[in-house]
Amino acid sequence: MSVEDDDIESITNPKTANTSGRISGNADVTLVKENEDGSAVYQFNFPPEAMEALTRLGIMTAIQAGIAEAKELSPDYSNDTKFIGDIKELAKKAGFVFWGDEEWRATPSIIDWSCDYDDELIRFYHLITAKISQDFPGKT
Repeated sequence: MSVEDDDIESITNPKTANTSGRISGNADVTLVKENEDGSAVYQFNFPPEAMEALTRLGIMTAIQAGIAEAKELSPDYSNDTKFIGDIKELAKKAGFVFWGDEEWRATPSIIDWSCDYDDELIRFYHLITAKISQDFPGKT
């Protein structure tokens, strides 16, 4: 795709940019190849305005991902997502079904999420709030 001088003008000059919020033109999606593994290769042809919008979206997404990743560099960041200790005990008290040694277990899952947990989620919520009140009196 080549960018013409008037295209650059419409991108950089807000007075000439498309401000309607709508992208006009035709887009084509063509199946190029179907692979044996079930995946496929497609070719996408979009109008210039759509390419500009997709490029901006890609850049914004990359910036947001970078910001999210940078949070991990903070000394206060905690990535303790292990399902151990109090969390496991509270989940058992709430009535969640835990996986055993079944060969069809969805590893690395600990809880069998195929169950209907409406009531258990409510109990889990109340158990957590009680635990927080117990561990941090006067803070809730």
